[in-house]
Amino acid sequence: MAAGGVDPLRVHHFALEVTGVDECIFRECSGLEMEIQVVEDYQMDAKGKMVLKKLPGPIKYSNIILRRGVTDSMKLTEWFQKAKDGKMGEARKNGSVVAYAPDATEVARWNFTNGWICKLKGPTMHAGQNEMSVEECEITHEELIRAT
Repeated sequence: MAAGGVDPLRVHHFALEVTGVDECIFRECSGLEMEIQVVEDYQMDAKGKMVLKKLPGPIKYSNIILRRGVTDSMKLTEWFQKAKDGKMGEARKNGSVVAYAPDATEVARWNFTNGWICKLKGPTMHAGQNEMSVEECEITHEELIRAT
């Protein structure tokens, strides 16, 4: 048991929930990161000495990167195509990355705002090898909130 009496979550797979993109199960997820940028400000104290104050600045969000085995679904490619064609009104979507336990119980959820696919990476293929082909989807967004 972890400190505070709560065990770490056991995550088996991730799902991407976005309107119009409803069949995306992933085995790996990264980039669920939020960072408050630090603004450094030099000020004079009461004795006239310069002191460094560190203040909160803008919040920075990393791109979400999802990896899965290649499927015959074209949903991610169609979503990417909207941004490629400059149809940003259609490309920007709110959505969630949902983590599931081995028994398919939802254990965590991160909601993102105004996300769109900025990168799709097809698989590296090797003839004669018996490995799963993996594709990668990178979603940029404007906000990320841990909901559960």
